[in-house]
Amino acid sequence: MRAVLFDNKLLVPKKCGSTYSYNIFTDVVSNEYDIEHLYSIKNTITIVIREPIEHLQSALHTELLGWLFDNPTEKIEPNNMIPLISNFLGNGTTHWDINYYEYIYKFWKTTKKQNKIIHLNQLSKFIEETYGLAVPNDKFGYGIPRLAGKFKYAYTSKEKLSKWIEETLPELWNEVVKDLPKAEKFYNHLINETDYIEYDLENKRKII
Repeated sequence: MRAVLFDNKLLVPKKCGSTYSYNIFTDVVSNEYDIEHLYSIKNTITIVIREPIEHLQSALHTELLGWLFDNPTEKIEPNNMIPLISNFLGNGTTHWDINYYEYIYKFWKTTKKQNKIIHLNQLSKFIEETYGLAVPNDKFGYGIPRLAGKFKYAYTSKEKLSKWIEETLPELWNEVVKDLPKAEKFYNHLINETDYIEYDLENKRKII
């Protein structure tokens, strides 16, 4: 999974406002990082995150509908979705890694919590306050929704697709979400900017 650092100030993971940010920051330096290699970022930054289930749903939506767009004669059915979801789970993508929140938490802690954490829904406000750019986040202006009229699944939302997987392929869906509670613990500590004491103590024991 990868994240983008804009203007050496704003870290935006894929599927967490990165396309919106690219559309705004057309004239500033941006660099992509593997999520496990954030330690090379030395300056104080702001990090954008969103709820694990929403990030997961968005990543699945992009991966599965992206394949269907490239294969227009195919459709949402088990024979097509099972290998795609299995590959998503086995190999990961640039858009999702179940360990992403843990990596962000560890990075945040190594910077002595100097980096600020904001929710995705605060991104446009942050950009307006920091750069004076008031740009509404039009979720239909990019990604799959922008293909309306050209793609039969353009109006299939991430929630609707996830519900189809859950109901049609329940065992596979359970595999997809089984580690979300772990991610949610890290997310909750990040968004509230609090220490995950049990995790920190366990890490100290490993070092000793």
